Amino acid sequence: MKRIGGGSLVIGTEYAGDVTIDLKRIASLQTESDMTVVLDDDTRLYGRLSGNGQTLEITEHEPVEMTRVSKVEPGRVTGKEWKFSGRLALGASDSSGNTDTQNLHWDGELVALHGANRYTLGGRGDYARANGVQNQNDTIIFGQYDRLLSKKWYAYANASLENNRFSDIYLRTVAGLGAGYQWLDTERTKLALEAGPSYVYTNYYTQATEHNLAARLVTKFDYWIWQHAVQFFNYNEFYPSLERYENSFLRSQLGLRFPLVDKFLATAQWNLDWNGNPPPGKVKLDQTVILSLGYRW
Repeated sequence: MKRIGGGSLVIGTEYAGDVTIDLKRIASLQTESDMTVVLDDDTRLYGRLSGNGQTLEITEHEPVEMTRVSKVEPGRVTGKEWKFSGRLALGASDSSGNTDTQNLHWDGELVALHGANRYTLGGRGDYARANGVQNQNDTIIFGQYDRLLSKKWYAYANASLENNRFSDIYLRTVAGLGAGYQWLDTERTKLALEAGPSYVYTNYYTQATEHNLAARLVTKFDYWIWQHAVQFFNYNEFYPSLERYENSFLRSQLGLRFPLVDKFLATAQWNLDWNGNPPPGKVKLDQTVILSLGYRW
């Protein structure tokens, strides 16, 4: 047994990977080694487990109702350990002959969790050339600190840096504070909402610098269409200006992830970047369709 959480039991197998079973369908269970049981009030109990899908018995502890169990993890986990997760994806193409084009895309994220503190660092970039002439060059780097206040609520502070040569953005700096709510957090579905004020400072290549206050509205959604086979994801980050609405902008990503062998995965995604008030000669909407291979841990 690997873990219990969200009303499901996850068992690791050599022949089928992780297998998820609804707790209501379990007649009995038993572990041969110590596990960590986290209750709904964050109490941690340690010991070997037995019981069924309704009641959990822990050596040297009173039995607990399964409805009180937030999660179960292997070994003795105090909650003070550092936990790391992340992903890195690369996509590239090179064609020559009648068409001479080169494309490169990268996308990555690292998340570190320590107690009630969560740290996220990530970014993405796209570069392209056609017949020796560069026609795409954009990079976004971001970081965020979350302070977990409860099982669903958290406060955050974040910042991002963006360069987009062909949108005339030399450097767009965004920094802000706010609150987040983990609406859903199960093995199959994750949905988080974030909102707060931000300060936006944009330095252009060819026109005057702009700065303004903006709201930040974010949705993060992951859903396994077919468990461990196809995952849908959607990330939207909207910055409506609080001073001039035409200075608002949006960053959006959606697509599908396909787990391969081990921890490798293939991704097909669509990136959309919208600027409400682009410099003269520039359009409001940039769209990129990407196929990439990656690794997550």
